[in-house]
Amino acid sequence: PRRFPKDVPTHHCPHSWGGNRVVQPAHPKSGHRPSATPTQAAVRAGATTYPTGLNPIMLDGIDQTTLFQTGKLAGLIHVRDTALVNEQEKLNEFANVLSTQLNEVMNRGASIPPPPTMTGAELGFTGATAFSATGTFHVAVTNTSGIVQSAATINLVGMTTVNDLVTALNAVPNIAASINASGQLVVSSTLPNTGVSLNEMNSSVAPTSRGVSHFFGLNNLFENTGAEYIDVRNTFKTNPDYIPVGALDVTAAVGGHGVTRGDGTISLAMSQVLKTNVPFGAAGNFGAQSNTLHSYAQAIMADGANQARLAEDLAQTSALTFEQTKEVIDGIAGVNIDEETTKLISLENIYQANARMMATIRDMFRELIEAVR
Repeated sequence: PRRFPKDVPTHHCPHSWGGNRVVQPAHPKSGHRPSATPTQAAVRAGATTYPTGLNPIMLDGIDQTTLFQTGKLAGLIHVRDTALVNEQEKLNEFANVLSTQLNEVMNRGASIPPPPTMTGAELGFTGATAFSATGTFHVAVTNTSGIVQSAATINLVGMTTVNDLVTALNAVPNIAASINASGQLVVSSTLPNTGVSLNEMNSSVAPTSRGVSHFFGLNNLFENTGAEYIDVRNTFKTNPDYIPVGALDVTAAVGGHGVTRGDGTISLAMSQVLKTNVPFGAAGNFGAQSNTLHSYAQAIMADGANQARLAEDLAQTSALTFEQTKEVIDGIAGVNIDEETTKLISLENIYQANARMMATIRDMFRELIEAVR
């Protein structure tokens, strides 16, 4: 069988074998840019697969991608179009569930010192955005020692728009709330050397049923989605002291400790997230399931190792079958030099024996003629 020379670039083979021309579209960084190059974001998010985004392998204008069933090319195509896509989807699901679960815990907490301003991670809100919620949540202005300067419990029942919530927040002493140009909820303390502390209490916002802080992402630890792009928010990167570790005491009056140093309520809850069963959606070759984050991560690694082992076993079996088949074919159609040499020697010995016998018969015949004379 013909093979591509090793020195021919994989993205483009300019030679022609048997009148056929093989072209593999180039990498986006090469000089041969395909007409529809998938974006890196789409590829990393697992949204780009063959044939909707990844380019086919063309031979004389015909897509050959699905015709490769065996060999290295088939293996590489399977890795590109199936194996890696499945792994990316599972990693994305893990990252998204991790983000959701830890963000939910973080939004129940408060920090010492408190952040002077809390900006929601969720975008696109306006004052007119519909808002439907039940329950209550607690807002307090605390100083760097966690002492309450002002506080109020806000009842969410009856609110119909985001502006209703903003109005209620602005009614809390020393609190200023608004929706910024990006559609994020911004809550600030107007007192110097103080900050904002929240307790979601039993608040629940439709349709997600999240607490009010989580709904707007005011204390989210992570931002973005997918394994490639999930990241700790810049607020906590630049000011790690603002990471919530304790909870705001809703019973604390002005002058009392709203947040206490050494309170590890949220830290403990975060550690428990890894050990608690949570729902995962179907991803890659994994079905929807309820599992812990720790076990799900282990399952991803175990499945990858198992697929690699099965592929290696299959490759070894195929190689062994090939060698055995080759030996059988060579035995039937091939030429064995040793066997042919042995046959030649045997025929030569037989010829020599026959020659001696003919010489003897000739001598006997001559003597017989002489005797008759």
